[in-house]
Amino acid sequence: MVWQESPGGHSFVALFKRFKLNKKLFGPGSNVELSNPNSRPHCYTAFPFGLPINVIKLKQLYSAGEYSDVNMYIEGHGLVAQPHRVILSLWSVPFAKMFTNGMSESSSSDVSLTDVSLEAFKIMLDFMYSGEISLEDSKDFGNLLLQLLLLADKFGVTLLYQECCKTLLECLSEESVCPILLAVSSFPSCKLIEETCKRKFATHFDYCTTASLDFILLDETTFCSIIQHQDLTVTSEERVLNAILRWCMGAKEWYGWEMVDELLANSTPDLIFRERFQSLNELLPFVRFPLLPYHLLKKLGKSNVSKHIHVFDNLVREGISYVEFGLERAEGDRNIRFQHKRSSYKEFQYICDGDSNGVLYFAGTFYGQHKWVNPVLSKRITITASSPT
Repeated sequence: MVWQESPGGHSFVALFKRFKLNKKLFGPGSNVELSNPNSRPHCYTAFPFGLPINVIKLKQLYSAGEYSDVNMYIEGHGLVAQPHRVILSLWSVPFAKMFTNGMSESSSSDVSLTDVSLEAFKIMLDFMYSGEISLEDSKDFGNLLLQLLLLADKFGVTLLYQECCKTLLECLSEESVCPILLAVSSFPSCKLIEETCKRKFATHFDYCTTASLDFILLDETTFCSIIQHQDLTVTSEERVLNAILRWCMGAKEWYGWEMVDELLANSTPDLIFRERFQSLNELLPFVRFPLLPYHLLKKLGKSNVSKHIHVFDNLVREGISYVEFGLERAEGDRNIRFQHKRSSYKEFQYICDGDSNGVLYFAGTFYGQHKWVNPVLSKRITITASSPT
């Protein structure tokens, strides 16, 4: 064998000698000690700035269908996309199992999906190839976001699910809590969204039970948990009573207890409340009748509702008895039916008489639950002089 000089002037013989020298350094009895070993990283990455992937090229492969090896069909829409198995499998464990566990998709290039939103599915595929979510701000934004969240949950696209969940909670409103609850209550993975919606409903109970009809569609477990929620905020117990009656009737228009009283003059509870009559008996005890005004309790006691519904009559009698004979023990009674709920009225604390312009000063503490912040500095209110110079 003949050794040749390298262009840089070093021969393989010289390199071989250096290697033999290095071997002596790590022979028996040798030890390499580092200072502060715990502060040194134990893991290294070959690509400190991320994988060397050209996202634009990746999106072009998807849009052009180049090297595509799977045809995606959605029921009612036919062929909708031609992505790549490797991309789908990297993002989604369900897709990976579909292509490898001996299912029909393992040997066929065709994948058929049912009960899938076409628009949401296309957005999910775009996310898999670009890492970006493109949702236009339109009237259907909320519905599309919710469909995308459930689709991401179905196929295990975790990052997409997390982004949808974050956006959904940021955009949550009193109008949207019921539709969202109806959609996510059967998904264990959406527990955070469900609990957040319940709290939003409970803290805006008056609005959510009067401004929309959606709450009557909630299942009994969900509605019951809202009625019992620790943050339930109402202007009066009569609101809670009317909401329970309306939910049990499944009424698509407003029905207070007075309307129910009129209906019972010519009908029976089982005909009015139908399959939810038993639920009515279970929900009525959550109304704190002893806190209703005395004159209202007397009216309820003489109503057809009391005559036809035994549980209701007992609760009204308890409330009347408490008001007439139980005021002495009111402060010490720990029964939840005798304790006030949080009021939806914002209470303000009187501070002083006012300045030379006659302006009165008040400050709200929100029941002491939040640190007080000057409402002017927080831009919640604007104050101007009554007689500016």
